[in-house]
Amino acid sequence: MSKLRRVLIASGITILVLLIGYLLYYVYASINYFSTPNAQVTADMITITPEITGKLKEWNVETGDQVQAGQILGKQDVSSLISSTALNPVSLANSADGLISKADIRAPIDGKIVMVNVVKGEVLSPGMEIATVARTDHMYIKANIEETDIFNIRPGQKVDIKIDAYRGQKF
Repeated sequence: MSKLRRVLIASGITILVLLIGYLLYYVYASINYFSTPNAQVTADMITITPEITGKLKEWNVETGDQVQAGQILGKQDVSSLISSTALNPVSLANSADGLISKADIRAPIDGKIVMVNVVKGEVLSPGMEIATVARTDHMYIKANIEETDIFNIRPGQKVDIKIDAYRGQKF
């Protein structure tokens, strides 16, 4: 057998082994790994609304700030409401205390402010959506998985999550 023929056979066998190895890896990866470009990291979100009508005299947080449950986010000016009440002195004192305690706008949960819809000086009314806080201690992924892949997913299965904003990191 000529030397050229041996080199060609060895090269052919090497290429065949590499091709079979790649094919086996491809089959293994397609069975055990899959990805979806359509997924979102999300959390439970709560809308913050004022309890009473009043002008916003103080706002202490911005989008992206971490807050604690009960933390005062802002205060409303209720002096015009108190002075406009035509009540007797006893009931004015009782209603003023209630109004003043409701003038503080507080964070309902621990989390991160993800949206602010209010500016200082704006008149607020009950039910008006002034901010949104997301619960960051319990976040989850919403992903659209192909129907052909869904049977491969099991509760408790480990996953690698890659987020575009954090290139090169796995979560």
